[in-house]
Amino acid sequence: MVSGEIEMKRIIINILIEIKRKIFHLRRILLLLQLILLKNSELINLNTTDSIKYIEKYRKYRALERVKPHNRKRECKLSIIIPIYNAEKYIKACLDSIFSQNIMCSYEVICINDGSIDNSLKILQEYNNENIRIFSQKNFGAGRARNKGLDEARGEYIFFVDSDDILPSEAINNMLRAAFTSDADIISGNIGKASENISMVYYPSKKKDVQTTDLVEACNLMSGTPWGKLYKSHLWEDIRFPEHYAYEDTIVFLNIFTKAMSFLVLSSPVYCFRSSNNSLFKRENSSVRCVDIIWVIKDALDCALQNSISLTDKYYQVLIWHLSVVLYARLKKIDNEILMKNVFIIAIEINNTFLDHYPYDIRFSGGNSKIYYEVKKSFATKDYLLWLTCCKALKNSGEI
Repeated sequence: MVSGEIEMKRIIINILIEIKRKIFHLRRILLLLQLILLKNSELINLNTTDSIKYIEKYRKYRALERVKPHNRKRECKLSIIIPIYNAEKYIKACLDSIFSQNIMCSYEVICINDGSIDNSLKILQEYNNENIRIFSQKNFGAGRARNKGLDEARGEYIFFVDSDDILPSEAINNMLRAAFTSDADIISGNIGKASENISMVYYPSKKKDVQTTDLVEACNLMSGTPWGKLYKSHLWEDIRFPEHYAYEDTIVFLNIFTKAMSFLVLSSPVYCFRSSNNSLFKRENSSVRCVDIIWVIKDALDCALQNSISLTDKYYQVLIWHLSVVLYARLKKIDNEILMKNVFIIAIEINNTFLDHYPYDIRFSGGNSKIYYEVKKSFATKDYLLWLTCCKALKNSGEI
């Protein structure tokens, strides 16, 4: 009886997701029509210097520090990195889900206690396991905690886990087997979502594994979060998360994916995200830290240029997605149009920086290509209203 109820709930959820997808598609069509019929424009005459000063009233810009390449000796196959801050309610379930995996190769679990003031550290120290390595630091945020983990990592592969999430049975082994067989640089799979007490876990329906070498397709198939993916460690040798910023994981698409040659998405479950009211994502989305997103995108492009990451049409499409829908989605939560317009000016500057280093014809791919050409046009003409309309259209499309 219970299994029947669970299956019925799963069917209902899948129906609701399909309805939502069709509504998104319809709204996208309507917004495309709005783009075609758009007669008015709002040209912005602000300059970059004044816009930076205005934005810095909310959040200061901190210049990117160049990372020295790490050539640490690889002493094990896998490094699992967990940043931990006040996670006493969740960390035991997280670690137990890892240590119960019966991982098929040598591995280490690097726990970075990021200045917790609860019992997180005490819980970590109760684990009598030779594979766990515990480091403590002052509270600097998830970016620096993950960077400490990367500095200490000795594995050929890297896997990030957030302290309030759990891994499904055999998740690690399934990804490792796929890595050894496919030689893909980044591997992910079916990402589940659980209620805070994990009484309900839902995994989207995935029928088959998908492997691709296309950057835009990979970004559509996978999320932009660092967790839930198995990376070849060389991808992180000269890349680190921006510190002191929210949305530091923006670099995953703009700096890490762009270095990868092959991606693989498994149909099997590989990670379970816990929906918590105190999650880092929800805290960042409800504060003035939303402004950080423009500085992180700027840093990501600067990092790509410093590290000679290949600039391509595909990279530009992912960049312009961040400079439109991602900016809009984050900043609209603050509801400050003057701030939005000043951020638009900085987005133009970042866009121009890319085009200065890539003086070739741009070709966009996928169903949103027409909208991307309009975004590019809005930057060239400083047309804020056109940019805003494009942002809404892309947000409702659900893909890059």
